[in-house]
Amino acid sequence: MLIQLLFGFSKLRPYEKLCLEAFKEHPSPAAAEILQKQLEMHDYVKRKCKDKLVIFYCLKNPAYQNWPLDIKFPMRDEDISVAQIFLNVKEKEKSFDIRADIYLHMGRLCSIEFNESPKFAKNAKIEVNRVWILADPMASRSVKTIPQQADNSYRRPENL
Repeated sequence: MLIQLLFGFSKLRPYEKLCLEAFKEHPSPAAAEILQKQLEMHDYVKRKCKDKLVIFYCLKNPAYQNWPLDIKFPMRDEDISVAQIFLNVKEKEKSFDIRADIYLHMGRLCSIEFNESPKFAKNAKIEVNRVWILADPMASRSVKTIPQQADNSYRRPENL
């Protein structure tokens, strides 16, 4: 498609896939199934701000009007960060961390926002350090809670 060639792509980069796979492992199986269905519906990925912002689109249905309700999360908040994924990047002799926030908008996957540009990490070894679930996407409304680490222990992030 000409639009994709000019402005974006339909394929996720390995570190983006890693973030989404890490998120899929931690909410309920129903949430993971909804996320997978949404990923199959999105056909366009736009990257901005030196790839710090990854936005998901459905060009076939840009207003999302024909999306069945069963592939939207019950949480229908405007914009909410549902998870933080902490990645460790190892490149040659350097090692550093990057945080990725996964956002939902009106019940659908909207974006991944990185605190640092991951663009340079294309050929680096990247591992998930930890996953914090910030909100349950299967809840009908958001409840502000202390982030839940994947192992079900609670730790407050330093930056809150």
